[in-house]
Amino acid sequence: MTPNPTAANAFRVVLVSVLLAIMLSLLVGVALGPEADPQLLFYISIFIGQGFIVIPLIFILQRQGLSLFHWLRLNPVNGQVVLAAILMAAGAVMLSDELDRLVMLLFQDTEAIEQLNEYLVAPSTSQGLILFLGVGIFAPIGEELLFRGFLQQALERHWKDVTRAVLISALTFAVVHLNPYWLIQAYIMGVLLGYLAWSTDSVIPAVIFHGVYNSLALLLANIYAETEPFYLWNNHVSPVWLLLSSAVLVFGFIILKQANEV
Repeated sequence: MTPNPTAANAFRVVLVSVLLAIMLSLLVGVALGPEADPQLLFYISIFIGQGFIVIPLIFILQRQGLSLFHWLRLNPVNGQVVLAAILMAAGAVMLSDELDRLVMLLFQDTEAIEQLNEYLVAPSTSQGLILFLGVGIFAPIGEELLFRGFLQQALERHWKDVTRAVLISALTFAVVHLNPYWLIQAYIMGVLLGYLAWSTDSVIPAVIFHGVYNSLALLLANIYAETEPFYLWNNHVSPVWLLLSSAVLVFGFIILKQANEV
């Protein structure tokens, strides 16, 4: 890989990182054996796979003598940008939940979706901690360093077209999740994350957004029974919550715009 990676080489790095992470997760499943609790196996696979996904990228960058700070886009940001990322993520969670519900109307067989949603409800504190570390901490860090820190930046520099780089890296991000039910939601989220990384020239706001978003989504899944009476309306997110979420998301964009103008 050259000091300025081509698009093809950047995609190869991503593919290697993702495939090795998947293989490691599968090996863990084999090691635990068929008698292992499938839900616990799901949590451990996420924990290990997401924790490992960025390791091949770091190894390749170091082997090529490239700066990790530069090619992972680890530029510092101010508190205003951090606040904007948090607000944008908080606003996006319920909007995404409603989009999930709309997408489910397109599928006749929702058994796989329902099982996945059930898996997001941890049966114990210890399993909940594993799930949170995997989804709320490791996934945001690993995926953002790989897709927004490295891939999008490499595409921006190679193609000289930010819009194309954001859209294609977001599509790659959505596809590698291997979940057709979440493809639209993951793509939209990838575009938002890509915009955050580009507009601030840092992967840190994207990591924060992703971490807050995943953590709040997990929280909603685990307190669903308690919140259902005032959260839902006709099996959809209440219009009141949707309006509030939209306002929070827009407010986050306003703060981000102000921070970028400073």
